[in-house]
Amino acid sequence: MEPDDTAGLPPPAKRTGPCSAPRAHHPPDALLGHSFGGKVALLAGGLPELRDRIRQLWIIDSTPEARPPAGSAWQMLLALRHLPDAFATREELIGALTGSRVALPTALWLATNLHFVDGRYRWRFDLDALEALLRSFFETDAWAIVEAPPPGLEIHFVRATESSVMAPEVVSRAHRAGAAGRVRVHDVAGGHWLNADNPDSIVHLLVENLPR
Repeated sequence: MEPDDTAGLPPPAKRTGPCSAPRAHHPPDALLGHSFGGKVALLAGGLPELRDRIRQLWIIDSTPEARPPAGSAWQMLLALRHLPDAFATREELIGALTGSRVALPTALWLATNLHFVDGRYRWRFDLDALEALLRSFFETDAWAIVEAPPPGLEIHFVRATESSVMAPEVVSRAHRAGAAGRVRVHDVAGGHWLNADNPDSIVHLLVENLPR
């Protein structure tokens, strides 16, 4: 039996670590994760099969801290809990979300997570499983890799300026960790769902900074 290299790691890395294993013919130079995926990327950066290969981690509006559940992703989950389990059209979902003050670009993106089953549009994902993953995210502390990155690894945090995910004390601690030059914090205009609010700025940062 192959050894379990994720033994002892928090649940987010254990659940996703095997999916992150580099392909022999094209090992990755960088990992990028947004929100929940940001903490997964931090934990994956310390996995034995990745830490000698990965040169950069990009953490998009996520936090390495452990704290009680809160913030945009948690509020979105609560909002989805109050919606019906199925919809006649995608537009019905979009209208319900925008009526709950979800921005239209985010509502349009969420609508891509519906599929047509038994005459209705239903979620592709399981809300109970999402809640379990989010609770695991909030229980997991990933400061160790930020404050002592493996040799040769750079960590780039991207903070959404209209989001509260990276609290001021988290930003300050990340800046202190960057005193050695391997942790950086970039501010990008937009809310937590930067993939919908300001994707061009993310692309620009990556083009300017990814390993060549």
